[in-house]
Amino acid sequence: IDPAHLCYQLVLWRDQMDPASPIEIWVITRAIYGTISSGNQAEVAIRRGATHFQDDYPEGAHTIIHENYVDDGMPGRNDPKQLNVALEEVETILKKIGYNLKCTVVSGQKDLSPKASSDGTNVSIAGYNWKPHLDKLSLAVKECNFAPII
Repeated sequence: IDPAHLCYQLVLWRDQMDPASPIEIWVITRAIYGTISSGNQAEVAIRRGATHFQDDYPEGAHTIIHENYVDDGMPGRNDPKQLNVALEEVETILKKIGYNLKCTVVSGQKDLSPKASSDGTNVSIAGYNWKPHLDKLSLAVKECNFAPII
């Protein structure tokens, strides 16, 4: 976070919620998950990192800049070796800028990590449902529920 913007990240803290205790002023120096701007900040950081490292990791940088939607990467290559290079370079770039890749899934893959799939068969990606073992993509249809959220 730019030092000039730290004033927007202040937290006023009172220990034990005791009104008589002094107020401490804390500053959050990292993006906060759930804050509206955090996703955009993360996406900009990742794309800037890819641009910075594009001479060293051209396949990974291309994948991040041109083949991602928000936090879902969807690179495609005709050559599996070239795809592996791209995926390795993406992981390297992300590590260099302080991010970790949750997992990767490729077309034809049958055994899916629980990080990628809750049912071991389907992967949710960019609002779609993907069955990697069959390489079939469909709209992610969810049950309609018109009951008020409580």
